[in-house]
Amino acid sequence: MKQRNLIAALVLLAFSGGYAYMTANLPDRGIENMTEPSFFPWIVTTLLLTLTSILLVQSLLPSQAAAAWTLSAA
Repeated sequence: MKQRNLIAALVLLAFSGGYAYMTANLPDRGIENMTEPSFFPWIVTTLLLTLTSILLVQSLLPSQAAAAWTLSAA
């Protein structure tokens, strides 16, 4: 399971890096007092990188330390 999570984290990290590169190259609209077209994609990129980083850390930690990171139902 840990190896599967590690592979998934690395694939998602590469995907989010490509998505961030494409987001950085979005053209500007040139309209004042408006959000740029890249505003929402940067939010998605930030969330994707954050969640991918958490998955990567969990897959690299020993199993007992990773269990402390999981949410409990209690």
